[in-house]
Amino acid sequence: MKKGNNVLLTIISLATLFIAVVGATFAYYTAILSEKEPDLETVNSGVIGMDFEGGPHINIGNIQPREEAWATKTFTVKGSSTESTTFPYTITLIINNNTFPADALTFTLTSETEENPNGTKAPAITTHTEVPITGSIPLGSGHFQGPTEEEKTHVYTLSIFLRPSGGNNTQHPGQVFEAHIDITPK
Repeated sequence: MKKGNNVLLTIISLATLFIAVVGATFAYYTAILSEKEPDLETVNSGVIGMDFEGGPHINIGNIQPREEAWATKTFTVKGSSTESTTFPYTITLIINNNTFPADALTFTLTSETEENPNGTKAPAITTHTEVPITGSIPLGSGHFQGPTEEEKTHVYTLSIFLRPSGGNNTQHPGQVFEAHIDITPK
């Protein structure tokens, strides 16, 4: 064999080995990521999960003023831990698209009472609070206290309103509001 062929065979062998190693590594990491529970996060020896009725997104369009909420989103924050630890979380409303005037939409946040409460829920927001055109709105923070014998829950309902009076209360044809709720362990 010529020296040039040896070099070429060595390069091809190294390239093949490199591709095999990268492919195997990629397959390993893909399998690890695919097996992860999508709505669970481990925090300080505890696990926090989320459930949303109809998903975390809120979409409103073509509405007129009224007293009742135009959108309600009920969601559950779940927590469990075998350790004596506090595992906190923060709730945020993230606005993706809002073409309503700045003073048109308001929101409230309430929580359900549980039989066996655990930790502290985010405080209720009972006063109608304006929704900004862009950005995010911190809705509050809560926490669970371990150890828990079973999974504990905090259930919330976010309601979005179009002001019936005051502010810009005309009809809003073609206006849209799109947002989603984010729950982040601290």
